[in-house]
Amino acid sequence: MKWFIVLLVVGLPFIAIRAQPPKVTTKSKEIEAHISAVKNIVVFEVNDQRGNTIVLDDDESVKATKVYYLGTRIAGDNLVAVDGYNMTWPSPHDVVLKLTYPRSGVGAVVTYVQITVVQSTNVGKAVLVAGGIGQRFFQINVEAYSTYLFNYSLQVYGLL
Repeated sequence: MKWFIVLLVVGLPFIAIRAQPPKVTTKSKEIEAHISAVKNIVVFEVNDQRGNTIVLDDDESVKATKVYYLGTRIAGDNLVAVDGYNMTWPSPHDVVLKLTYPRSGVGAVVTYVQITVVQSTNVGKAVLVAGGIGQRFFQINVEAYSTYLFNYSLQVYGLL
């Protein structure tokens, strides 16, 4: 399904701009993920801060692929959740991905989180907003700036 935004400017003809739906929610049973293209990511950051946050480390070794990670694998941990989604646009967008583990209930004790993002620019970051390593939940916001595509995959390891 394609979405169209129609603008009317006084004295000018109609202009149709093709756009994607403003938000997407993935359907993984373990992870709740909301992807949004936002007009001004700085305004989003100011409005979404909830106290102390931690910026996750990233591996910038390959342009357009960013690997964010939190924690380390430990003996006895298991893969407890996976998620992913792909989006593209005809023009650059600032993107915010909100990841919440678990989607509901009580999760495993989190030991390691890896988020791989493929985007058309190498500009972005991931921020731990709540929970984290040694806890049974987390919320991480991943941001990408001026990108034509946003593909992510998430792996969460934990102790059951």
